[in-house]
Amino acid sequence: MDPFSDTLRRLREAFSSGLTRPAEFRAAQLKGLGRFLQDHKQLLQEALAQDLRKSVIESEVAETSTSQREVKLALRNLRAWMKDEKVTKNLATQLDSAFIRKEPLGVVLIISPWNYPVYLSLMPLVGAVAAGNCVVLKPSEISKNTEKVLAEVLPRYLDQSCFAVVLGGPEETQQLLEHKFDYIFFTGSTRVGKTVMSAAAKHLTPVTLELGGKNPCYVDDNCDPQTVANRVVWFRYFNMGQTCVAPDYVLCSPEMQERLLPALQSAITRFYGEDPRNSPDLGRIINEKHFQRLQGLLGCGRVAIGGQSDETER
Repeated sequence: MDPFSDTLRRLREAFSSGLTRPAEFRAAQLKGLGRFLQDHKQLLQEALAQDLRKSVIESEVAETSTSQREVKLALRNLRAWMKDEKVTKNLATQLDSAFIRKEPLGVVLIISPWNYPVYLSLMPLVGAVAAGNCVVLKPSEISKNTEKVLAEVLPRYLDQSCFAVVLGGPEETQQLLEHKFDYIFFTGSTRVGKTVMSAAAKHLTPVTLELGGKNPCYVDDNCDPQTVANRVVWFRYFNMGQTCVAPDYVLCSPEMQERLLPALQSAITRFYGEDPRNSPDLGRIINEKHFQRLQGLLGCGRVAIGGQSDETER
């Protein structure tokens, strides 16, 4: 039995009825999202701490406050975004009324990741709601505590005839992708992105794929090594490095390397103490699978700083 057919039918009917088109409806849903973030800020922070041991400041900076800003931005600009856009006429269209009208796409699927499970769920949701769509949100099952909050609490703040949160792992996601959507927004790995793209192609569904990559830092010999080290360490260890745009490696001359290594050690100690395991500001790796993958990387070269690992702490 298909676990998603009834939900998708409900959303299709709601969209076809025109319920999501008026600016007033869209604004009401956006305000609901804002209330959700305000009412359950602490609950979300607790869930993020359980999943990733995110500190309060990291949750505030990168998850709840950023999501709230997206809501406020959409509310402030909603009517301007919805306005018809005038088009310059040419000889063939002089007698016509020429304009571009933005139309909602229909039923949108959002598949969000585990590393920023609040912001990367709600940011595309805000955009889809502001554009007048019905939405299916599939949060990551890996960040299970945050997934639970999104599934159990978020729907209370939205019109459930137009919005749904669905749960499941890879098998359920594959089933979900067999359905026709009008747009798919996916954030995650390149491997899963290929699966999403392949499923979307069967229905000619447009997609946004926000995938992983590599982020080198080039350090010129004229740079101040301590300033570079402070910036690299801060963002490399923000969210324990589990950020798609975190620095992956440094490109520099041998001379700069000699100056940069002690600066990196100094920055790590200053930010996280002599024993980073005891730092309240250092998060943790999401699960054992990713921990083992990262631990394996330590054997690929010479460890210059640190190198210890504790699986019980992860």
